[in-house]
Amino acid sequence: MKLLVICLLILISPLAHAASEDFTARVVGVHDGDSITVLDQGKTQYKIRMAEIDAPESKQDYGSRSKQMLSDLVFGKTVQVSPVDTDRYGRLVAHVYVGNRNINQAMVEQGGAWVYQHYLKTTSLLDAEAKAKESKVGLWGVSREPIAPWEWRNARRKK
Repeated sequence: MKLLVICLLILISPLAHAASEDFTARVVGVHDGDSITVLDQGKTQYKIRMAEIDAPESKQDYGSRSKQMLSDLVFGKTVQVSPVDTDRYGRLVAHVYVGNRNINQAMVEQGGAWVYQHYLKTTSLLDAEAKAKESKVGLWGVSREPIAPWEWRNARRKK
């Protein structure tokens, strides 16, 4: 029994460590416009869900463009990960920075993601979204009104 507890502690300790402290990592995967995979300096892999934003799903209008936008910003780069929480899928929910640039905010500014108001803590993101809408950049420049990802997911669940 003690051996089992020790093994579990060894397995979860990197997640516990990363969930509470900022860390530096290299982006090795971009899954969509708000999810990436990183490797820290110890070669531990983390799946990151970007805090306070929600990007179009891959099968949704603008989904592939949003993913490409995030990839252009972070893929292959060294980033600073600032964890906020862990989601129900075990991913770190975090703010991601390249240098001093907040990538979560950059995705909203460029029209690659919505502010996820349900989880919003940084009100400056609302200003960024308003400017993106006004300027009709990214998903706000498409010909019809974009459907927020949380609404799109809810509609798919009801089918």
